[in-house]
Amino acid sequence: MNSTIPELSLTDQAGKTWTLARIKGKTTMINVWATWCGPCRSELPCVQKLYDKIKAREDVQVITLNADDNIGLVEPFLTENKYAFPVLTAKSFVDGFVGPIGIPTNWISDRNGSIRLEALGFGGNGEEWIKNTLEQVEKVRDGRP
Repeated sequence: MNSTIPELSLTDQAGKTWTLARIKGKTTMINVWATWCGPCRSELPCVQKLYDKIKAREDVQVITLNADDNIGLVEPFLTENKYAFPVLTAKSFVDGFVGPIGIPTNWISDRNGSIRLEALGFGGNGEEWIKNTLEQVEKVRDGRP
C-alpha cells in the first residue's frame, strides 16, 4: 500500500488535535481498532507495549484510530485497561480514507505521510508481534523495502 494519508484534523482522548503535519516528519505506526472487536482487544496490550518502547523517540511514533460508532464506550475502555497511547476518534476519517476495512488494521507511514506497509488482523503471539512490528517500523524509517 502506497497511499498518502489525506489531510486530517482529529482529536485524541487527551484533547490534542492531530493533523497530517503532526504525523509527517516521523515514521508512524497507526493501529485501527474498536472496543467491540475481539482481535483488537487481544492486540491492544501489544500496541501499548510497543508505544512504551518508542514513546520517547523523536523519529517514530504510535497512534491509534478508533472506529467505534459509540465514542462514549472508548474512554471507559481505555481507563479500565490502562492504555496510554494516543487514541484518535476516527470512524468517519477511516471510512472516508479507505472505506469499510477489517480490523485490527495496522499501517506504517513514512516521514512524508505515505503508508508503506499494511497488516490486517492480529497474529496472536504478543512478543513476536511487538518484535516484528518494531522491525517493520525501522525498515520504513530507514527507507528499506
